[in-house]
Amino acid sequence: MNIFLTSQASNVLPKIASMLSKKPSEYRVLFIPTASNLYPNPTWVQSDRDKLIELGFKVEDFDLDDASIEETTKAI
Repeated sequence: MNIFLTSQASNVLPKIASMLSKKPSEYRVLFIPTASNLYPNPTWVQSDRDKLIELGFKVEDFDLDDASIEETTKAI
């Protein structure tokens, strides 16, 4: 398991994808936008998610505000 934590990833994701040992389509990404819930229009979050999809990653959204400890543990 690899964990990559960033506040804005869209600018560096192509470089990260190029350093991976497998194609992006072989990776499942748990996208956790919870920190942006405080903002009325967090456009940078959608940019990051869109870039992951554009690069071919399998993206699963997961909001910690709505999840139990058990659901979080299972998702991770």
